[in-house]
Amino acid sequence: MIENRLSRSRVAAQVAGLFCLFYLVSAVGQSSIEDPYKDRYSKNDPFGETEKVGNLAKLGWDLKKEWPIAFWIHFSDDKKYREPNAKAFAAKLNKLGYSANAQRCPNTEACWYVIAKKTMRVEVQRMILLSKELDQIAVDLYGRYEGWEPDGF
Repeated sequence: MIENRLSRSRVAAQVAGLFCLFYLVSAVGQSSIEDPYKDRYSKNDPFGETEKVGNLAKLGWDLKKEWPIAFWIHFSDDKKYREPNAKAFAAKLNKLGYSANAQRCPNTEACWYVIAKKTMRVEVQRMILLSKELDQIAVDLYGRYEGWEPDGF
C-alpha cells in the first residue's frame, strides 16, 4: 500500500512537471515583449526585400526595366583572413556574372568589403533569392551580407 502511494505521488509529480513545462513553453510564445527584428529577419524575406522593392515602386521606378544594382558584403573576421576572403568572394561573384571588387575599408584596417554590381530587373522573389544566396556565400568566407541598393542613385 505504501509502494502504491509512492508510485502515485511520483506520477503526480511527473504530470505536474510536464504541465509546468507546457505552460512555460506556451507562455514564451505569447510574450508581451516584441522582437524588433521579427519581421525584418523572417524566414521568407530575411533582408526586407518586399519593403525595398515596394519603396522603389512608390518612388516611380519602372520595375520591368533593368537597373544597375550594387550589393554590399563586409569582411571583418580574423585580420589575416580579411583580404584573402574578400578577394575570394569577389572572384566567386565575378564567375557568377557580377562585376565585383574587393577593397580595404577607408581609414581603417578593421575590415575589407566587396561591392558586387549587376544590371538586372528588380523583382521581389528574385531579390530574396539573390540576397539569401549572397549571404550564404559570404558566411562561407566569414563575411556579412549587408544588402543592396540602386547603383549610382
